[in-house]
Amino acid sequence: MALVMHILEAARKRLAVLSREASLFDAARILANRDTPLIVVCDGDGIAVGVISTSHVINVLATTGVDALGLDAGAIPARSSAERCSGSSAPLSAPSDFMHYG
Repeated sequence: MALVMHILEAARKRLAVLSREASLFDAARILANRDTPLIVVCDGDGIAVGVISTSHVINVLATTGVDALGLDAGAIPARSSAERCSGSSAPLSAPSDFMHYG
């Protein structure tokens, strides 16, 4: 059990969360940290609506070009998920409270 708690604590430190309204630039800035390979995108209720990886950002830039800088995180391709971002049954009060920039 101690090993699981240790792994869980380490994973929470690496968790990055953005709201759908965050910019592509915000996502890129977080993903530039090699210890944060994935961002969970949440709606206003704190529900995970998808994930963004470095590959997603590169794909959007390659296919959209300079116009991609005006996109928000909700427009970036991501997998759907109905799990809570916080890992608990309570919604997040503010997804930005859980963002880690490195």
